[in-house]
Amino acid sequence: MNGTCALCSVTAELIDSHFLPAALYKEMNDPAGPIKNMNAVTPKGTYQSGEQFHMPLLCQDCEIRFQQGGENRTLAMRYRSDGTYPLRELLRQSKSIYSNEGTSVYDAVAIADIKTDHLIYFAASIFWRAGVTSGLSL
Repeated sequence: MNGTCALCSVTAELIDSHFLPAALYKEMNDPAGPIKNMNAVTPKGTYQSGEQFHMPLLCQDCEIRFQQGGENRTLAMRYRSDGTYPLRELLRQSKSIYSNEGTSVYDAVAIADIKTDHLIYFAASIFWRAGVTSGLSL
């Protein structure tokens, strides 16, 4: 579908962009059935859905910009349903700057393998997508 890219405003073929990366939907999926905690709010009502929210939103260049700016690195660090959690392991191997009962604070910028600029970019891209879209579809 051709249209105007919501990020760069160039007229181009638009990619069917997902609100959250498709890999995250897979991790949220319950092996016994559809996603249990996704609520969809539409003009027709509110309901639960296992479908991915998506719409033609970005040109190919901007989709790649989001992937390379933070999505790929953040997804590599996420919790996985097999119990692995690379970000947690990096924190466990690092010294906290503050701890009390049940809480630890880390200087993530000082931990070489944590790319905080990628984490921030990814979070900002999700907030941006939520703010720029009014017609996400299932």
